[in-house]
Amino acid sequence: MNASDLTHGTLKSRWQESQGAILDRYRNGELDTQATIAELTQGMDAFVNELIDYACGQLPKASRDAMFDAIAILAVGGYGRGEMFPHSDVDLLICYDNGGNQSLQQFTSEFVRICWDAGLKLGHAVRSINDTLSLCRDESQVATSLVQTRLLRGNENIHEKLRRRFEAWITKARRAFIDACEESRNK
Repeated sequence: MNASDLTHGTLKSRWQESQGAILDRYRNGELDTQATIAELTQGMDAFVNELIDYACGQLPKASRDAMFDAIAILAVGGYGRGEMFPHSDVDLLICYDNGGNQSLQQFTSEFVRICWDAGLKLGHAVRSINDTLSLCRDESQVATSLVQTRLLRGNENIHEKLRRRFEAWITKARRAFIDACEESRNK
């Protein structure tokens, strides 16, 4: 993908056409429901990774490499479960362990702009592992979104550290978590 490919309309139409082709195959009986969801998820994974590549394209290679060593870009929520339905939100967590990286703010700003230009319904957060887990204690929606996550790009060790710490927390706080989910639903 090059800069001339990334006009607002081109980005938006690329994903719409891709999603439309998958849905046409579903409507024509070529794909069952599970295969449709899987293809929508795989297509979104590929599209998000293209957008990531473009967003960090202005960074020097050494800065890109250092940034991807310092972060994990995770699919969370339904997208993290691999359940991308038509017109679903694309929920992402850009997670870091120790202070992130100098290039992270520049990358994140460009990446979010490109996602919006592409017409994605983006839900995103940029947080440390500690901040993410702290927020889980206070907001059941954040905790629920982390039940299943998938690494899209970056450092697998950061993803695994978040998973281990989240699973340890949820195991200890299961009762409080269920109560918070119920309370949130009843609001």
